Amino acid sequence: MFKSGEALPGFPGRSKVAGLGWATFSELDAMSYAMASHAVRMLWLNLQDALRLTAVPYLVVQAITIGLPLLLLGSMGTDALGTFEVSSVDESDLETLVMPDNIGMFFLVQILVLIGSIVAGAWLAVVWHRFVLLEEYPAGTVPVFNTSLIFAYVGKLIVIFLCMVGIGLAGGLATALIGAIVPFVGIILGAGLLVVLIWASVRLSVMLPAAAVGYAMPVSEAWSKTESTQWALFGATILIALLSILIAIPGLILIGLIVGVDATTVSVPQIVINVVFGWIFTMLTVSLATTIYGVAVEGRELT
Repeated sequence: MFKSGEALPGFPGRSKVAGLGWATFSELDAMSYAMASHAVRMLWLNLQDALRLTAVPYLVVQAITIGLPLLLLGSMGTDALGTFEVSSVDESDLETLVMPDNIGMFFLVQILVLIGSIVAGAWLAVVWHRFVLLEEYPAGTVPVFNTSLIFAYVGKLIVIFLCMVGIGLAGGLATALIGAIVPFVGIILGAGLLVVLIWASVRLSVMLPAAAVGYAMPVSEAWSKTESTQWALFGATILIALLSILIAIPGLILIGLIVGVDATTVSVPQIVINVVFGWIFTMLTVSLATTIYGVAVEGRELT
């Protein structure tokens, strides 16, 4: 999956340019493509192991995020094709759900769903990071729920989130003030802020695989480790995002053919399709994070 070594793949001895990382944009493009394609190949060539290692954690995530909301709407009907008719929920049920006496419980359930899905998602990510980086092969169908590593991973997710909130608030305030005076400039600054948030989150993302292998990497180290490859990492992230969009198109078309475009129904085939494609998107993201860590932090060569 990785080839160990000090030099970065394909670009031995490149000198850094302040603020840009590698010397030319053509090299940045090649580096971005190499990392994105490696993440895809890593998943494809280890597909059987990926399914075996991550199926249970991923299904737990889906059970929490899909199953609990469906249980909340317990009076939903179903037809022969397994289509849940959201419109069949009694108005009295909806009124009860959002009444002041129940609104606290409703939000409590949502918070529990959020926490549960994050923890289960971290479980999946830790298992995959350790499989790739440490060649750790868990025995059995259900991977070990390593509490210390998983909660360390969640902790780093919170750190990254708080950093993004700080950047977003500062940038958003400046954008709003300038946009109130010159709206067109505000729009440009808003788009630029989105790019900055993606760029910064990608650079800090190396803290996550580090946590998975048992190393509590500080923000400052994550920032310094990704300095020379920062724009290549950003480019690889954009490529994976574009690939995910392309992959999603057939799924959306398939859902449209099976259940139509009626927003008031949720069918079993639709749920299955969403689960399958969601697993692909999740694994591409985690595989890219693993690749970024291997290249930027450990100095591994891509194969």
